[in-house]
Amino acid sequence: MRDLFFFFLQSSQPLTREQVCLVLWPEIEEPERQKLRFKNDLYRLRRAVGQKVILFEDEHYRFNRDLDYEYDVEAFDAYIKQAHSADETAEKIQAYRKAIALVEGPYLQDIDATWAWPERERLNRAYLSALLALAELYLQSGQTGEAITLAQRALEWDSCLEEAHRLLMRAYARQGDRPAIVRQYRTCKDTLRTELDVSPSPETERLYRRLTA
Repeated sequence: MRDLFFFFLQSSQPLTREQVCLVLWPEIEEPERQKLRFKNDLYRLRRAVGQKVILFEDEHYRFNRDLDYEYDVEAFDAYIKQAHSADETAEKIQAYRKAIALVEGPYLQDIDATWAWPERERLNRAYLSALLALAELYLQSGQTGEAITLAQRALEWDSCLEEAHRLLMRAYARQGDRPAIVRQYRTCKDTLRTELDVSPSPETERLYRRLTA
């Protein structure tokens, strides 16, 4: 039932019963069993959240976006869009902070289904981009400690994210901490070798040489 709710919620287009069954219950091949499973789950869903949440129109089902509701994903996307369109640094920082504050973990982490993967990956990328964009704004405005905290948070999500490693190296350079630059480069190099069996990119190598020259 929960899968059905979020599947409708994240879908931008109305769906037929057959489309829903094909994605959510591919192991059920018999049409009658598919129909029964869909009917039962939809009944339970409407009992839990209300009849008007999932609408049926022209042989298609959809989430009723005319309702008064809050959805963190839509709010997150709206704040990111606001940050991208803002002209003032303070406005960008505020929007990115609001977006980041909404994220408590990967999207639908407890649902191990292929239909959730693309949206989860999109939101992961957007979150990491927001962390690094905000860190860059902090670094440019002289708030080096805040920039370091955000870059470290990005590495907690993706330890191989070279952009975050490079940002940390630049932040440590701002602080005049050469040993920290060296440690961060070595961490980056070791992590990439262990996790991906690759070396740091030429961009990372050039930055390291420039900062430690």
